[in-house]
Amino acid sequence: MTHSPDRKDAGPGDSDDPVLDAVAVLQCHGYTVEADDDFARWRIDGGDWITLSTLFAMALRLGLRDGPGRAQ
Repeated sequence: MTHSPDRKDAGPGDSDDPVLDAVAVLQCHGYTVEADDDFARWRIDGGDWITLSTLFAMALRLGLRDGPGRAQ
């Protein structure tokens, strides 16, 4: 279950938007994340542009959870 980001007990990766969750997880690990104008490609720490799928994969490796208590 995800939580509204304005709740006091909400933490990184607790929004209802999986893209915002992924970005929050990466930022909490010290990465700088930037989107292109269409939010189709992403750049992490000024590197090469990556797809949303790659962004999700990185966030999952760093601890983004899918569903209650299930680490992916």
